[in-house]
Amino acid sequence: MSGMPKVSVVMPVHNRGAMVGAAIESLLRQTLAAIEVVVVDDGSTDDTVARLRAIPDPRMVIVEQGRNTGIPAARNAGLAAARGDYVAILDSDDLALPERLARQAAFLDANPGIALVATLSEEIRADGRATGKVKRRPLDADAIRAHALFRCPVLQSTVMARRAVLADYPYDPAFPVCSDYEMFARLTWAHAAATLPEVLVKRRVHEGSISRARFALTSERNTAVIRARLDAIGMAYTDRDVDNQYAIGHLNKAGVAAEAALLPWARQWFPALREKALEAGIAAAAIDEMLGALWVKACARSGKWAAIAAPELRGAVLAVVRAEARWRLRQTRK
Repeated sequence: MSGMPKVSVVMPVHNRGAMVGAAIESLLRQTLAAIEVVVVDDGSTDDTVARLRAIPDPRMVIVEQGRNTGIPAARNAGLAAARGDYVAILDSDDLALPERLARQAAFLDANPGIALVATLSEEIRADGRATGKVKRRPLDADAIRAHALFRCPVLQSTVMARRAVLADYPYDPAFPVCSDYEMFARLTWAHAAATLPEVLVKRRVHEGSISRARFALTSERNTAVIRARLDAIGMAYTDRDVDNQYAIGHLNKAGVAAEAALLPWARQWFPALREKALEAGIAAAAIDEMLGALWVKACARSGKWAAIAAPELRGAVLAVVRAEARWRLRQTRK
């Protein structure tokens, strides 16, 4: 490739010989040609490296770790090798739609105050068939910060960010799982971020994924990030508060119980959390929408429909109704 790339795509890979080719092909077919694909092989023992070397495209950059160092170290190695103005991330089992990099790069060009832009994603099965599920995430900086109090605010495989900003936010090796949540929570607290309200990535869901294989560790590392976020807004908490905040933010995860006991806790906790979030500078609409969505979902999962009308959370529930109306209106205009 002649000249410097506009975008570097970082892709760590470990024993993904059967899938990595499709992921890379989706990048090499992008409408934006001024790219490089930095693939970090993290000590694969299958035919991954051989498949990578067989791809005859000068935009390919292969970084071989030589041993399995773990996802955070592999991602950091890719960031260190990247040369583009912008760095995009794609996991080795996911697919980027052809316009993805062009759309995100154009957005960052037009919005110099935004450090990071993500997108929505569509879930696909291991064989590539669509599940019909679209992963939604908050769209603006305040909503992203509110979301980070409970879970990762962006979908890692959809992220593009300014390389100069990412240099200050390495992945933490203490997070062999949830390193994306830990890093993006820090970054989006200090810098403005956004999510484009369109699907530009297909995210593969299969039994070999890290989150499914290490549920207990994932839960523990998630709560560590939640503690850091609560500290950041000056919120006092107990271990039970942290565990409950993780549980109510992950009710759709296998192994997390949808207990009715969460409702009386949330009824007391959410107003106090809202107050601290406002003091920390998060917009009222953003924190209300986040808390309202979780409250409604917890009520529904517990079968306690009448609890939705709790006066302490009426404003939050109304924020969810307004947000859903905006989302549906946006879909009809497409």
